[in-house]
Formats: sequence, structure tokens, C-alpha cells
Amino acid sequence: MLNRTDSIHVVCATDDGYVMPTGIMLTSLFENNQAERLSVHVLTGGLSLRSKEQLMSIADSYNQQLSLYTISEDMVKHCPINNAWQQPHVISLATYYRLFMTDLLPQTISRVIYLDGDMIVRHSLRPLWETDFENASIAVVPDQTCHISKPYNRLHYPQSLGYFNGGMLVVNLAKWRTTHLADRFAPYIKENWHKLRCHEQDVLNFLLCNDKKMLPLRWNAMEDTFLKPDCRMISWELDAEVEEAQRDPAIVHFTGSIKPWHQECHHPYQPDFMRYESLSPWKGQRHRFSRGRYARFKLALLYALSELHLVVPPPTYNYFRNRMPENNSFEEIRPAIKDDVL
Repeated sequence: MLNRTDSIHVVCATDDGYVMPTGIMLTSLFENNQAERLSVHVLTGGLSLRSKEQLMSIADSYNQQLSLYTISEDMVKHCPINNAWQQPHVISLATYYRLFMTDLLPQTISRVIYLDGDMIVRHSLRPLWETDFENASIAVVPDQTCHISKPYNRLHYPQSLGYFNGGMLVVNLAKWRTTHLADRFAPYIKENWHKLRCHEQDVLNFLLCNDKKMLPLRWNAMEDTFLKPDCRMISWELDAEVEEAQRDPAIVHFTGSIKPWHQECHHPYQPDFMRYESLSPWKGQRHRFSRGRYARFKLALLYALSELHLVVPPPTYNYFRNRMPENNSFEEIRPAIKDDVL
């Protein structure tokens, strides 16, 4: 039985490149949980002094607790990132940090709520915190692509077991410790790195495919819930959950490549993000275009200038020439994909 006076422990992971959205997510968390005692644990690969001060100032302004933990490079050296076969987003190694919670957090913490940085929290997390695990290792929300067969064919487990999104996790840390789950992460990654299109999300889905509890969609309302009518293809059984998530999501997850801090974002909850931004250290910042749109514009401009013989014609994207090496060496594939032009 949980004590309602205990702190709600929230974990997030970030680096200097993602500290702004993470800070705005924390602002929304604190703003909508002012009746709660929150203890936020931020996993990092090392933040600048300015980034640390910005995050600490947010927690201090709401009289909440925030702690920083540093992940060593050795802990994530075997984790593939931004390779040609992986999800085409700009993702850093910070996405794997959540796998090391049992190694970093105090042993006295038996459960946590993990939240991605590209979210806003709209309601109290108390109901989520009081989730009954029913002896499962994790409580999660189905991913918006869970109706597609590709993840199951790639990871080799039955589609009937479902596929969840890793952006919001209610983690049974006590069970993770007793079952030594964290000891299985590195061996699995080393042996199956070529399967990990969705990074740590794939790792967790395979290792916990039969050890999870599914939660209502409103606790991780992803982009398809609002922008794609076919999100109901997840299952007709979830129609009521889809409607509830559309009507009043508790957590909004901006899962697409166009984020609410990009000028071309048309997500219906982008104004909410802007409101929390206005309460944060990033108030009044100039929003930029997404990297994808800027990259396409720059490449088109370079080709146009080359037609006028003003510049040397640029090479095309080098994605396909940067495939897996023939010897399937894990150490050789890590730098596989970079934007050679941009």
C-alpha cells in the first residue's frame, strides 16, 4: 500500500541538446502537480553548468526536489544510435539512459515514473503513481504502431503480446532488482544490435514482452491520436480509450519528427507547450524549423546554385552507402550514418 505523503519519483534523461524540451516538460509536471511532493531524477551524460542551473531553477521555483546523475560513456558504449536501419529521428545516446535506473537510483526507491522530454504533463500523476503492477515489471501504454507486424517480426516474439511505447514507463524497480533485469540489457544489445530500430524501446519490449501491464492511452497520448484518424487501427477494443485520450489526455507525447518547438508544428497541443515554455527559463526564445525541413531546403538551394555553376554540385545523402559492414562488427557500425552533406 502506497503512502500518499511519500514523494512521487519521476525520472527523465537528457543532454545539452535536449535540455530545453526536458525543462519545459518538467515545468508542466510541476505546474500540474503542485499538491504533490515530487522528486525528479535527471539522468545525463554530463550537462553544462548553464543547463544544470536552468533545470535546478525550475525545480526551485516550485519548491520541488531535483537530482542529477551522470552516465559514464562505458555504460552506453555498445548502444547503436542513428544508424541507417534505425528510426529516422535525431536521437542521442541519452535515449538508453533509462536502462540504467537500478544502477543509479537509491535502493530505497521501489518504483518510478519515467517521462520523455518531448512531453507535457496536463494532470496529476497520482493515479499513475498508484498503479497496481499486479506483479509486472512495468506498466506502459500501447505504441501507436503496435497494430503493425513489423516490430514483432523484427524482434521475434508473438504479436498477441503487444508492443508498447517507451516514452512513459511506470517502473517496478523493486522487481527489476530482484530479477536482475538490468544485467540482461547489455548482452541483449550486443547480440541483437542490428534489430534495434527503436533503440531502448525495442530492448524493453523484447525482454518484457510477457511481463508488463497495459495502461489507458491517455497516460501517453501520442501524435497519431490527434493527427491520424487511422489511430483506431490499434484495435477496435481501444476506441473508448482513443476518445478519452483525444478529449482529455493526461500526458501528451509529441512523437513525430516535427516537435512543438518547431515553427511548422500544427499539433493541437502545441499552444499548451508554448504556455509552459512561457513559464520556463526559455520564455521568448525564437522557434526554429525542424532539422528535416531545414535540411531539405538547404539541399534544394545547393542544387539550384549548382545549376547556375555558382557552387560544386553536392553529393546526395549517403544513407545507403553507410549500411552494415559485411563482417557485422558491432564496433564498426556505430558511426554508420551521419549527414554527410548537412
